[in-house]
Amino acid sequence: MDEHFTENYSEDDFTEGLQKLDNTEMIELIQRVMKSLPGEDAALMDLFYHQQLSIEEISHITSLSVSNVKVKLHRIRKRIFAAIQLLLKPSTLII
Repeated sequence: MDEHFTENYSEDDFTEGLQKLDNTEMIELIQRVMKSLPGEDAALMDLFYHQQLSIEEISHITSLSVSNVKVKLHRIRKRIFAAIQLLLKPSTLII
């Protein structure tokens, strides 16, 4: 997912789009974006958020350095944010 998705879409537009969703729709949107992640990205997100492992534990499990785990999680979160923004654009709102 490229960063250009977020360039022409303001934070206010994003917030407004989120406010139009109820909890069920929000969960469905997040699940939809999560399912589109490549395998390693999905695994890292699962380890950190679902299994609530520390960065150090993930580093040990994946044989990635601690700083690499942090960078990867940061980049994945940015791509998820961009994907959600794209899906919330008025012309592409499909839930």
